[in-house]
Amino acid sequence: MIKSILREPSKILRTRSEVVVDFESKETKQTIKDLIDTLLVTKEGLGLAAPQIGVNLRVFVLNMKGEIKIFINPEITHFSNKKNLFNEGCLSVPGEFDEMERSSKVVMKYYDETGKKHKTTVKGLIAQAFQHEIDHLNGILYVDKLIK
Repeated sequence: MIKSILREPSKILRTRSEVVVDFESKETKQTIKDLIDTLLVTKEGLGLAAPQIGVNLRVFVLNMKGEIKIFINPEITHFSNKKNLFNEGCLSVPGEFDEMERSSKVVMKYYDETGKKHKTTVKGLIAQAFQHEIDHLNGILYVDKLIK
């Protein structure tokens, strides 16, 4: 179901999300479906985290070149020392874009919707998106980290 995307200020956007413990639960499956449905109707969104649709679970989805990928209980285990400046925006802070410094490469552990564990290394725009979405799961918005 397509959900409304919460906007700042919203309490859930500032709350650390809970770990998914039951990958087969109705809530987990519905959250994933709602995230995908909602992301697919946004024109400018690359990713969407569960708190942005009002769900306090550690789940996000990314649209990677037309393929939707699901990330559950993600954790970045390594940030590169090399940083890049990215022009970043957020569906929860519409109409605002600012330069943001993020690690150019990250290593992330996560689970897919079946509960299978994965580890991946990404760079560039996808590394930026991983960092942005995990910030959402930790109750942080990109505007909190802007270079002043």
